[in-house]
Amino acid sequence: MRNDNQQAGTSSSSERLFTAVRLSPEIRSRTGELCRAMSAELPFAKWTHAEDYHITLQFLGDTPASDIPALIGSLKQASEKMEPFTLTLQEPGTFGPPGAPRVLWAGVGGEKDALRELYARITGKTAALGFTAENRPYSPHVTLARRYRGTEPFQSSKLEVWSNDEVFRMSWRVEEWVLFVTRMHNQPMYEVVESFRF
Repeated sequence: MRNDNQQAGTSSSSERLFTAVRLSPEIRSRTGELCRAMSAELPFAKWTHAEDYHITLQFLGDTPASDIPALIGSLKQASEKMEPFTLTLQEPGTFGPPGAPRVLWAGVGGEKDALRELYARITGKTAALGFTAENRPYSPHVTLARRYRGTEPFQSSKLEVWSNDEVFRMSWRVEEWVLFVTRMHNQPMYEVVESFRF
């Protein structure tokens, strides 16, 4: 089913898809407020729109539109007999070179074993359709910003003051997860194709 030779933007009949857990509306709003304040002091090139905050489960890539109904049918099975679980937003960190990080992220705590079980179920169902999970270990996080563009090297100590904000201790009940499509250059950039409730 999966066409690995299909490149981004080569066909209007394909959609760039991924599965994810969204943050609760309250936490999305509160995180957006915090990131607007952080952006005044931390010069990252691109800050995530508040409606786009999520924890990626599996990136599926460019998928023929004709294959999406079968994909949704398989994904629905991943939620069977799973119960809702609770996650907590945790302190921020970075990926990439310490002086010029590629990603600013918030950590994820709470019932991570349930999150990893959901990830395993999803990748198991999509593997049968030709999708491939990443080789690296699953590392759940919420991307806040990308591409540090400061004139001085980034200092991780700058995150310490923000780490004390109450948003990094807020919890929410995960009762569903979603299939997202990416709409490049739109704000927000991610659109829900389908929601899957437990």
